[in-house]
Amino acid sequence: MVCEAKDGLNVGLAQDGAAKLKQSGTSQYLGQLWKLGLIRRVRSGRFVNYYADAENAHALVRDVAVALQKRFRAEARCGSHDESYLPVMRVMGNAMRARIVGLLARDGYSNSEYICEKLGLDGRALDRHLKPAINIGLVERDAGGTLRLNQPSDPIARLVVKTAV
Repeated sequence: MVCEAKDGLNVGLAQDGAAKLKQSGTSQYLGQLWKLGLIRRVRSGRFVNYYADAENAHALVRDVAVALQKRFRAEARCGSHDESYLPVMRVMGNAMRARIVGLLARDGYSNSEYICEKLGLDGRALDRHLKPAINIGLVERDAGGTLRLNQPSDPIARLVVKTAV
């Protein structure tokens, strides 16, 4: 939708075209795309208009595509098939999980209370969002509630985590 809007697209217009998304959800998704550098935003009065940012989007997509291409060529030569990056991609495919990982990636660690406050979550919601990341070992929580990001060993997964910062 953003790519088709020559005059930009604000959250209200995007929500009208989005399938069953509330305004807050639409705003979060647009914010995540902006944070990744895939779109740009310009304030116009009380509205924020979003525009496609093809140059940055192409660079990010190109980096991921080149990494995937190298991986698949190497796997084809040696006959192996490594999909170790897929669990990280699944975790990062959720906007809120990507925001949590982004906060952790910036400092390497944080406490649960800080993340809840920063993202407007309660403890149960944070636990629900963290569970998949903890299950795959991307995030660890110690007894004191400190959360630590474990950088994935897979280069593609590292690139995906890096985009969350």
